[in-house]
Amino acid sequence: MMEQKPLNAPARGTGTQTPDNQWVMVFNLITRQGKEEIKKTYKVNKKRLVIGSALSSDIRIQQNAVSNVHAVVELDENGIAQVYDMASETGVFVNDNKILSHELKDGDELKVGFATLTYKRQLVAEAQVSLPAGNVSTTGSGRKMFRDAQEDFRPLILEDERNVIQIFDYPSSSEKAVQVVMYWGDVILDVKHVVGEKKDIILGETKGDAFVVPGMTNFPLVSFGSGAVLQFSGDMTGVMRSGKQMIPLEQLKGTRHNLGQDDLAKIQYKDFTFYVSYSPVPPHLKRQRVLERDPLYTRIWALSLISVGALVLLLIALTPSKQLATEELPERVATIIFKPVPPPPPPPKP
Repeated sequence: MMEQKPLNAPARGTGTQTPDNQWVMVFNLITRQGKEEIKKTYKVNKKRLVIGSALSSDIRIQQNAVSNVHAVVELDENGIAQVYDMASETGVFVNDNKILSHELKDGDELKVGFATLTYKRQLVAEAQVSLPAGNVSTTGSGRKMFRDAQEDFRPLILEDERNVIQIFDYPSSSEKAVQVVMYWGDVILDVKHVVGEKKDIILGETKGDAFVVPGMTNFPLVSFGSGAVLQFSGDMTGVMRSGKQMIPLEQLKGTRHNLGQDDLAKIQYKDFTFYVSYSPVPPHLKRQRVLERDPLYTRIWALSLISVGALVLLLIALTPSKQLATEELPERVATIIFKPVPPPPPPPKP
């Protein structure tokens, strides 16, 4: 039986579907695990989808023939999907033809490693109707929520969205960010996300460099001026996805490339792989005031301050008692406290 993945819910506060999310990419996956044939259906409502063996992939295929980031599928506002081969070791095939980039149409068969994915696109409304009835719940405001038919999520449903506190800041679409992910084999070694500060991303052998790479000396992988510029050397290989073109690095003129919005590059240097993307800044958590971050801590801190202040005032108000003179003490007590020093022994007689 086909296993269905839940569709991403539309963004909060949007009463109608926008051109960016009115289309859904549907992939029917057929692969084998040992002698067992596995079938899954993925319905994805997002602009960029990653196919690969990495844990963070949208469609993860765990095979030796599948690279970490094997292929990328992008969906534009008109519902046109384009697949790109991210310099994978075994290639990407569409209808048995090896491709670097290809515009997908309904019914196209995409082969990645030993897995086959059949593509089609759907409107969001069609994708929702095709889900089993038990997988759809409706909130009090009419918003649909997708769930497993065996689970009851009613306690988690927000009945009134007016009381929801917005915790994200949405930056201007003109603000861009560069993200670089460094792989060594199948392991992610480091991730850098540069927003606004415009500090060059340097590869080198010292701790102060953005990425520590043996054999590399102070090489600016991404530099900033009027925009972001990707740089590469002659001993690097890989591909650049710019616009709807997939271009091998050796075909680019020179060793510099001005990054445009949504550009994506895969760069290989020795045993290290770098994925570079240039896209609008994603939403980020709002900064809270110090006293709003932890109400309990704030109350404890205020009570402690009040207690210390009261103690200081009490000590100031108290007057020290009159000290007793030695002669006022009883003779015995004075003798105990002030023990007389015995006189030194007389010197011996000659």
